[in-house]
Amino acid sequence: AVCERKEKLCKKLCEHGFDLLGDEPLKVTLAPKNLGFSGIELSEMLERDGIVCEFADPDFLVLMLSADTTDEDIERLEGSLLSVERKEAIKTSPPSLPECEVALSPHAALFLPSETLPLSECEGKIFADTSVSCPPAIPIVICGERINKELLKILKYYGVKTCKVIKEEK
Repeated sequence: AVCERKEKLCKKLCEHGFDLLGDEPLKVTLAPKNLGFSGIELSEMLERDGIVCEFADPDFLVLMLSADTTDEDIERLEGSLLSVERKEAIKTSPPSLPECEVALSPHAALFLPSETLPLSECEGKIFADTSVSCPPAIPIVICGERINKELLKILKYYGVKTCKVIKEEK
């Protein structure tokens, strides 16, 4: 029943102008830039209405329904999303991943002393972490790779504030 209600919601969202992606039965994935909003901005708007998203980044917003989602929950979500007034479309695209310098094997980098630094101090350092947030669970930089200017731009785009890097001997 929730899946059927979700499909009706998605149809209305498309009619309103939202771009939708994916085909998971209980997820609604929006690409809201065509309406003039980042996924993060739209997430903040929904939170003001008491709706918490599973994931938001500059390009996408993911909402997760469950078997316990009521018709009233979906109506509240629908009302909140359909009240979004179109602004000028955001034309930026997600950045492309550059070629990276492999400085160490992931294994070697993982077992060296490391420290967490602000992103602004990470250029030229070797990345020393293995965790990848999910979604999208696609690493921007891999343990053992050297962080360059292009990677810093991408990390900043996705809101990363710090990086775990190999600690340099002094």
